[in-house]
Amino acid sequence: MKKLMILFIISLILSGCMSSATPTESFEPIVYENEERIIQSFQFWNENPMMIGKETILNHTGFLDCEVKSYNHDLGNLTVTIPDVFEESYRNTTATFTAEISANDKLRTTHGGFHDPEVSPIGDFYVVDCILYY
Repeated sequence: MKKLMILFIISLILSGCMSSATPTESFEPIVYENEERIIQSFQFWNENPMMIGKETILNHTGFLDCEVKSYNHDLGNLTVTIPDVFEESYRNTTATFTAEISANDKLRTTHGGFHDPEVSPIGDFYVVDCILYY
């Protein structure tokens, strides 16, 4: 019984030490006040293969949240690039990505495709739908 009482007293003493510890800093999420929608898209209606490229200069520093849809019935793929930040290729998929960006970064898309009405009534297409939070 004596050992149990000593253990209990030591626990009480140590619990007082733990309560006087300095508090740690709490994490505060970044809150973005503004948002801008950026859409790059194209649908091919030509019978011969071709490639298209688009570029958007991002004027704000912030967070880019994007959804990508790409369809190719034969050859070609979509490449989304933000130089020194992000680069990925997509083919026949729906995907999402996020990136932290700085002012004057560029969102570039290149996509190759064509339309063969004998294979599919839908021409190859892509959509990159982004929201820039800043």
